[in-house]
Amino acid sequence: FDLAERQLSNLLSETKMLTVTHKKLLVAIAHGKNTELTSKEFLSESKLASSSVVRGLDDLLGEDFIEKVGNKYERVDPLLKTVLLMKA
Repeated sequence: FDLAERQLSNLLSETKMLTVTHKKLLVAIAHGKNTELTSKEFLSESKLASSSVVRGLDDLLGEDFIEKVGNKYERVDPLLKTVLLMKA
Protein backbone atom coordinates (compact mmCIF):
# COMPACT_ATOMS: atom_id res chain seq x y z
CA PHE A 1 0.00 0.00 0.00
CA ASP A 2 2.85 2.42 0.75
CA LEU A 3 4.31 1.85 -2.72
CA ALA A 4 0.96 2.62 -4.36
CA GLU A 5 0.59 5.80 -2.28
CA ARG A 6 4.10 6.92 -3.26
CA GLN A 7 3.43 6.22 -6.93
CA LEU A 8 0.17 8.15 -6.81
CA SER A 9 1.84 11.03 -4.99
CA ASN A 10 4.63 11.13 -7.60
CA LEU A 11 2.12 11.09 -10.45
CA LEU A 12 0.10 13.91 -8.92
CA SER A 13 3.30 15.94 -8.54
CA GLU A 14 4.22 15.24 -12.17
CA THR A 15 0.80 16.30 -13.44
CA LYS A 16 1.06 19.60 -11.54
CA MET A 17 4.24 20.38 -13.48
CA LEU A 18 2.62 19.78 -16.88
CA THR A 19 1.52 22.66 -19.07
CA VAL A 20 -2.11 23.14 -20.07
CA THR A 21 -1.22 21.85 -23.55
CA HIS A 22 0.35 18.70 -22.11
CA LYS A 23 -2.68 18.07 -19.91
CA LYS A 24 -5.12 18.57 -22.79
CA LEU A 25 -3.15 16.14 -24.95
CA LEU A 26 -2.88 13.53 -22.20
CA VAL A 27 -6.59 13.75 -21.41
CA ALA A 28 -7.46 13.45 -25.11
CA ILE A 29 -5.24 10.38 -25.45
CA ALA A 30 -6.66 8.89 -22.24
CA HIS A 31 -10.15 9.31 -23.76
CA GLY A 32 -9.04 7.40 -26.86
CA LYS A 33 -8.34 10.35 -29.14
CA ASN A 34 -4.94 9.07 -30.21
CA THR A 35 -4.70 9.91 -33.92
CA GLU A 36 -5.09 13.05 -35.99
CA LEU A 37 -4.17 15.31 -33.10
CA THR A 38 -3.29 18.09 -35.53
CA SER A 39 -6.57 17.84 -37.44
CA LYS A 40 -8.75 20.96 -37.72
CA GLU A 41 -11.43 19.20 -35.68
CA PHE A 42 -9.13 18.43 -32.74
CA LEU A 43 -7.46 21.84 -32.86
CA SER A 44 -10.86 23.51 -32.77
CA GLU A 45 -12.10 21.31 -29.90
CA SER A 46 -8.95 21.70 -27.84
CA LYS A 47 -8.36 25.37 -28.72
CA LEU A 48 -4.70 24.58 -29.36
CA ALA A 49 -2.43 25.64 -32.21
CA SER A 50 -0.98 22.93 -34.43
CA SER A 51 2.57 23.94 -33.49
CA SER A 52 1.69 23.68 -29.78
CA VAL A 53 0.29 20.18 -30.30
CA VAL A 54 3.38 19.04 -32.20
CA ARG A 55 5.71 20.50 -29.56
CA GLY A 56 3.57 19.11 -26.73
CA LEU A 57 3.55 15.61 -28.22
CA ASP A 58 7.33 15.76 -28.67
CA ASP A 59 7.71 16.81 -25.02
CA LEU A 60 5.43 14.02 -23.78
CA LEU A 61 7.23 11.44 -25.91
CA GLY A 62 10.59 12.66 -24.63
CA GLU A 63 9.45 12.42 -21.01
CA ASP A 64 7.93 8.93 -21.56
CA PHE A 65 4.40 10.06 -20.70
CA ILE A 66 3.23 8.60 -24.02
CA GLU A 67 4.57 6.40 -26.76
CA LYS A 68 3.87 6.34 -30.47
CA VAL A 69 2.86 3.03 -32.01
CA GLY A 70 2.43 3.36 -35.75
CA ASN A 71 0.34 6.50 -36.17
CA LYS A 72 -1.27 6.27 -32.71
CA TYR A 73 -0.26 7.82 -29.42
CA GLU A 74 -0.78 5.68 -26.35
CA ARG A 75 -0.51 6.06 -22.60
CA VAL A 76 2.44 4.39 -21.00
CA ASP A 77 1.29 4.44 -17.36
CA PRO A 78 -2.22 3.13 -16.58
CA LEU A 79 -2.21 4.82 -13.16
CA LEU A 80 -1.61 8.23 -14.75
CA LYS A 81 -4.45 7.54 -17.19
CA THR A 82 -6.75 6.90 -14.24
CA VAL A 83 -5.62 10.09 -12.48
CA LEU A 84 -6.14 12.15 -15.66
CA LEU A 85 -9.61 10.75 -16.26
CA MET A 86 -10.58 11.46 -12.64
CA LYS A 87 -9.41 15.09 -12.96
CA ALA A 88 -10.96 15.70 -16.41
